[in-house]
Amino acid sequence: EVRPNVPPSRQLLTIMTLHLSQAFRVFYILMGSKSATSYIAVFRFLKDLASQLNPTVVTDFERELQSVVTDDPNPYKASVREVFPNAHLVSCWFHSANAMRKNK
Repeated sequence: EVRPNVPPSRQLLTIMTLHLSQAFRVFYILMGSKSATSYIAVFRFLKDLASQLNPTVVTDFERELQSVVTDDPNPYKASVREVFPNAHLVSCWFHSANAMRKNK
């Protein structure tokens, strides 16, 4: 577990981006809940923050957001679909393979 117990948290959500075939972490978010409502609030906050910093960023971001890789179940995926309806959702192969190996 990498998430701290203080403040009480359920998950450390990491938002990453790819640039020139390199992955960069851009946000770490301590989540108090793994509910769709919580994820939607985070994604909308980040979208609003980007638009305040530079109004063209959100338009560019949504246009260029091609894939979202996740190892989380439905609440996360449903939240991405609601806030970024054009994003393609992809399951993380590493986590899927580990789950299959553990559940032989």
